[in-house]
Amino acid sequence: MYGDAVRVLEAGRRTSPDDYFIYAGLAASYAQLGRKDEAARAVVDVRRVWPFFKVDDFVAQFQGEADRALWSYPVSVDGVGLRYKVSCG
Repeated sequence: MYGDAVRVLEAGRRTSPDDYFIYAGLAASYAQLGRKDEAARAVVDVRRVWPFFKVDDFVAQFQGEADRALWSYPVSVDGVGLRYKVSCG
């Protein structure tokens, strides 16, 4: 499931390189797959394209608890400090 999301989001990144939503989705999906270095790079990209990004505002767009469960694993890169949550099972 997350591998499929990564494939779709990576294709979207090539066509829309300034879309913060794509990078946020990539960060969460990479983290779910245990690809923490790639997740961290995606976090940096989120901040690059939308410096005002806040995870709480982003997650508020999702209605269900299952959607919100995606954001529970903290990923921090060089003080960027975005918190991405990933359910651990």
